Amino acid sequence: MAHLKAAQNQLVESEKLAALGRLVAGVAHEVNTPLGIAVTANSVIKEAVSRLNTAFEQQTLTSQQYTEWMQQITDGTGMLENNLNRAARLIRDFKQAAVNSALYKPWMRS
Repeated sequence: MAHLKAAQNQLVESEKLAALGRLVAGVAHEVNTPLGIAVTANSVIKEAVSRLNTAFEQQTLTSQQYTEWMQQITDGTGMLENNLNRAARLIRDFKQAAVNSALYKPWMRS
């Protein structure tokens, strides 16, 4: 009977670890999406600023280029801000869910 109880406990622990692994993978995926968009937006901004500075230094900057590149910078900073805020909200929500889960399920704290 003790051997059966030990096997049952080991199975429960294995299931807990498997569930935790699935949860962590899901959280990583959810947070990775807005962070990936933010990294891409940052690259677009850096490239537009570089082109803008180069054209300005070489005195070849046209008003059309200026308008186009400033729009890219504006759009990129908007995407950057939105997706960083989205990532922050996701992390805050996941933290709150973990706190709520621990409060209502004392067995999860062990």
